[in-house]
This record gives sequence, C-alpha cells and structure tokens, in this order.
Amino acid sequence: MTDYLVDLASYQTGINLDVVKSAGFSKVNIKISQGNWYSWSGAPTYIDLATQKGFGISTFHWLDNSASGLVQAKYAQNLIRQYGGPVGWAHQCDCEDTNKPASWAIWRDYVNSMQDFFGRHIVNYTGDWWWPAHMGSNNGAAITPHLWAAPNRGYTGSYTGDDSPDWIANYGGWVNYALLQYGVSAIAGAGGGQISKSAIRDPEVWGALTGVEASSGTRTNDWWIWE
Repeated sequence: MTDYLVDLASYQTGINLDVVKSAGFSKVNIKISQGNWYSWSGAPTYIDLATQKGFGISTFHWLDNSASGLVQAKYAQNLIRQYGGPVGWAHQCDCEDTNKPASWAIWRDYVNSMQDFFGRHIVNYTGDWWWPAHMGSNNGAAITPHLWAAPNRGYTGSYTGDDSPDWIANYGGWVNYALLQYGVSAIAGAGGGQISKSAIRDPEVWGALTGVEASSGTRTNDWWIWE
C-alpha cells in the first residue's frame, strides 16, 4: 500500500497534524539542522507531536559546504540524540544547496557517518538538476541505494501512481526513486502554508530506512560492515 509523507520545517510552524493525518498522510520528515550553524528550534516539538499522533518519523539535514561532512554529521547526530532518536526513525540528507553546494567528499563523509550512527542506510534527497552538475559521474547509489526527489520533469501536483515513469531517476547510479516528492501545496484546513508531499510505494523501503518491519513493527538488524 502506498503511504504519503509531508515535510515540516520552520515554514510549517502552527500546522495541525490531526488535519494532516485526516488528509491521508501517515509520515513526516522534519528538518533538524543545516550545515554546522543552524538547528530548527521547533523540531523537538513536532517530533513529539507527530510521535504522539502515530506518524512515522524521518529527520532531515540540509547539507552545505560550511563544514566537513563529518562535522555536519556530528552536529545532526547530537540533535537526534537530544530529540529521542535514532531508533525507529529514518533520516534524509537534503543535498541541493546552490549557494554553498556540498562537494562529493562532504556528501560521502556525511552519509557514511550517518549510516554508521543509524546502523542502516539513510536516504539522499537531490534532483537530476543538481547531482550531475555538482557531483558529475560520482556514484551515490554505491553508498546508499535510496534516492528521494521530485520527478525529473518537475512536480506533478498530484501523485501519478505506483507504475508511473516518474519513479525513474537514472542519475548518480540510482535507477529509480525510493520516495517520490510529487508536489508542494497546501492541505486544506491544516495551516502551515505550502507543504512538500511525497509518496512511498514500497513499504519495505520505509522498513529499511527505519529498521522496523512494516507488517509487524519488529526491529530488524540489517547493518553491514563497511569495506
């Protein structure tokens, strides 16, 4: 069954999560940090609220070139610990900064450190408009198999379906998207302005990212040894 997720950051302050849930969204992706210099003060409040209301939790960090990947990872990890993670949570590396774009080394070191911290893969958010221009032919899929972005043709407004060609990525070593961000729009009655909306067509993806089997809620141990 396809699940739906919304992003929450400072722009969504005041959003009504009960309305969000009634609109069919069961998961949230909450911004915790950016670079080594910003943390969203509302993140712990919305993590707690979302948890109480039964949402699946993902956190995200906006990656830039303000510090090394390891420094940014440690900054995000400290916040995640403070906020009650990482057990049962997913994590997204948001890599699309055009003013201070991360290098391949920063991205690689951030993702590797976060995966060691979580004990499983995290998901990378980046677009075909960004990755080839800044990362060239570097193979991100060799580090994490999970990619999240808008369709290559741009936002579709509504979800175009599990069999849609919009799920095809074909850059950075990724063939398909693991999560598809199909639109940015308001949810009637929820507040929070324009909200990014994504689809997850395969529950095993969310299970791999959170370490929790979708059907049973059982913790899994699927980590590997880095070579």
